[in-house]
Amino acid sequence: MSHGRRIALRKPAGRGPGRLTGGPAAWPRPACVCPGTLAALGVALLVLCGTAPAQPVTSLHLVAWDTGVAGQRELLAELVRQFQRQNPGIIICTEWQPSGNPEEWLRRWTSSYREHAPDLVVINDLWLVGHAADALPLPVDMQQDLGRRLPASVAARGGDRLRGVPWVVATEALYYRSDLMERAGLTPPTTPDELADCAERLADPPGVYGFGLPGAGAGGEDLLHVLATAAGGITADEAGAIAPAQPAFERALSLLVDMDSRGALQPEVLTWSEIELAGLFVQGRLAMMVSRPWLDTMLQQTEATRRAELGRAEAAGEDGADRAAALRAAKIEWGIAPLPVASGGAGHLAVDWLAALASTDAPEQSLKVLRFLAAEDRQRTLAMMGGVPATRALAAELRGTDAWRAHLAGLDGALGLPAGQWPLLRAQLADALSYAISGRRTPAEALEAAAEIQP
Repeated sequence: MSHGRRIALRKPAGRGPGRLTGGPAAWPRPACVCPGTLAALGVALLVLCGTAPAQPVTSLHLVAWDTGVAGQRELLAELVRQFQRQNPGIIICTEWQPSGNPEEWLRRWTSSYREHAPDLVVINDLWLVGHAADALPLPVDMQQDLGRRLPASVAARGGDRLRGVPWVVATEALYYRSDLMERAGLTPPTTPDELADCAERLADPPGVYGFGLPGAGAGGEDLLHVLATAAGGITADEAGAIAPAQPAFERALSLLVDMDSRGALQPEVLTWSEIELAGLFVQGRLAMMVSRPWLDTMLQQTEATRRAELGRAEAAGEDGADRAAALRAAKIEWGIAPLPVASGGAGHLAVDWLAALASTDAPEQSLKVLRFLAAEDRQRTLAMMGGVPATRALAAELRGTDAWRAHLAGLDGALGLPAGQWPLLRAQLADALSYAISGRRTPAEALEAAAEIQP
């Protein structure tokens, strides 16, 4: 593959390594060709390619989920290039799939679609529990190494035996429009009461809303769980079940209902998604919201685009004056603070792992990819895809940066969603949120009724 020519290999996923075996005899013959032509072609190929047979090349299929974070494809492409320069015998075919229903794809790839399964796939911590047998365990030395390097909270999301390397590690933080906060003479809230007071004072509808709450079924139940976790923690009963009627959930739901009653939330609160709230935040029409690091990445990209457009408008002189004025007014000014409901601030943790499926016919090569991505410098790059640094050393090194300071606060003690229980608990919390925000029931009544929902 000299002279910059690239030979693309394609194999049915999960059907073993694709191989190039050098020499014209191994290539498909034309349907009709005379012996003289074939001999001449063979001589030409030997001159071009040399007489030594090429080494076998393994083609791996890696599937990641497109979350819309700006730059994630470019970051992964660079990591793949680095790996392939160090490992010329392995080619990685990267496929970005829509993030709409990845768990359904994983179920298919581990059952009836096994012949089409990728070698490597991103699996979040909730699915990993049910698919532990479908993923290759890491070698003992890798498990021991990662066990030393990962915070206990992150390692715990990988189960008793690690079967992947961190892909995206995320915690929630409070995002606020610093320009609105400064104009109102306020500082970022540090307690639940301050959050409610701050949201009320910042609200000036319909121009500005104080705090963004995603609707039930659109992320509101996730936020309710985050606030309950951070506001005092949640515990399971003797059977390991988490009941939505626990005091932590009532406190969190009461906080949201209180802000709604004080006019601090956006209108039609039960219908807005987190993406729609992010759009309001960009416009300066939403003062505060809770989100993961992907929001900071999106804001930075949006602000960079604004500055570039402003430069072009200014270069146009008088013709671009009106556009330049509008772009100056659209400047995005924001800050990030720990969740204002607990000491430390990080109440929730989510971990996506890159794992090798047990159905792969190239386990050695797949594990080599995982070993490559487990290195500190590669984990630093992966953190740029909408997460936080996943290792103790990187977290300590980057704890002071603006983008990650609030997200890393309390990382060591952060808790994740209850694996195996979340589908039911999510439905219960969505139901409770709908009843309480609509005013049909008190937070306590709504949670008690929601607890009656069964699988």
